[in-house]
Amino acid sequence: MSDLNVQKMAVRRVRAVCLPRGQCSVYLRRRFRGYRCIVPSTVHQVFRKYCVDYTESRLQCYALDNGGLYLAPTAQREMHLAMGPGRFSGVVPVNVAAIVACAQAFGHLGHEVHELLFAGAYLQLREYIMAHPDRALIERIQA
Repeated sequence: MSDLNVQKMAVRRVRAVCLPRGQCSVYLRRRFRGYRCIVPSTVHQVFRKYCVDYTESRLQCYALDNGGLYLAPTAQREMHLAMGPGRFSGVVPVNVAAIVACAQAFGHLGHEVHELLFAGAYLQLREYIMAHPDRALIERIQA
């Protein structure tokens, strides 16, 4: 039997920075060009679908230092996610719910508009998830 040299893949630590209120639309415009308006509305749709206690509120933009982003509601600290029959159901911190909602939204938009911008946004968010302290919970929710 031969020796297998298995190395752990290095996980790059991606950081998130909360953008000031006026900079979110500028960041969305730069990142998604003509699709910038459908991103927040799609994220709101995902929250309404999976978050039992979602109260519609302004979305705060978190820019990732790898060029990605996610949007999180400002009015809540925790959210009850119900992903469907036989899937995750429980209360999670709002940033976890936001990351899951944005991943769902980017995946949906990528299929709907066939735009690689959303595949890129999903992969950048996925890179952030890989080093996130709640990675195991996020992955359990997404399963």
